[in-house]
Amino acid sequence: MQDLYLAFDIGGTDIKSGLINAAGAVIGADKTPTQAHRGGAGILNELCRLADLYLSESKGIKGVAVSTAGQVDIENGVVFKAGPTIPNYAGTNLKNVLEKHTNLPVEVDNDVNCVALAEKWIGGCQNTMNFVALTLGTGIGGALFLDGALYRGHSFSAGEWGYMDVHGRRFEDSASISALVKAVVDDPSAPHVVDGEHVFRLYDQGHPSVKKHVKHFLKHLAIGIHTIHAILNPEMVVIGGGVTKRGAVFQREVHEAMLQMTPEWDTPLTLASSGNHAGMVGAVYHFRKRQGVAAY
Repeated sequence: MQDLYLAFDIGGTDIKSGLINAAGAVIGADKTPTQAHRGGAGILNELCRLADLYLSESKGIKGVAVSTAGQVDIENGVVFKAGPTIPNYAGTNLKNVLEKHTNLPVEVDNDVNCVALAEKWIGGCQNTMNFVALTLGTGIGGALFLDGALYRGHSFSAGEWGYMDVHGRRFEDSASISALVKAVVDDPSAPHVVDGEHVFRLYDQGHPSVKKHVKHFLKHLAIGIHTIHAILNPEMVVIGGGVTKRGAVFQREVHEAMLQMTPEWDTPLTLASSGNHAGMVGAVYHFRKRQGVAAY
């Protein structure tokens, strides 16, 4: 029987869950609405409910690996700081509650750190010593590998790109997927949209109002990436999040936006190879490393 790990990836919109083996392969995955308005307590209740389902249906689960939005004290498995997307999330002790509920070891890390770990483990950055990662979703998160190791910062807070100032606004207020959706929703000349996938579908159809907002989104995304690159000079830039389902088309769109801003741009820009599962895959690698069975 292969070793399996129960993984969660907690975002502002969805909680992804699944089983992942010791080689980083996703055996099965699902998602459920985060219902962020319920705060940390509501998320803990949902995680416990989902854990019960997986544990009742699968044998050989060795532990629980959690990727989450917010800044995480990895030693104690506590979210010590979180933005307004999930109210009352700061102070949530995911590790303690889940260990007591499942009677299994639990490890927790920031979601974008997990994306970077997934890329270093089984993705396109296995042989890359210096790279940055950012995820586009409800907000914008970030992570960085320096000299072959994940750099966490003085208080586990390195790579919070979303809080950078870009033209007088937070980077994530102009270049996250939720910011793009909000811009279209608030535009009376634009059609009704429900999510980012819907926005890009209308963009591909050539809707003029939507096209304007997507171009604005890509421009500000390029500004943020350029700023990060100017400071850190990485070998590669990795983008994760649900928008990666757009694939090579989105990769090309971002690259073209970078060239419009800085024609000499020549740094490889790639999408997270584990796609929307990257957070869960990286969480399992973090778990295995913390438990002493893996190293990078």
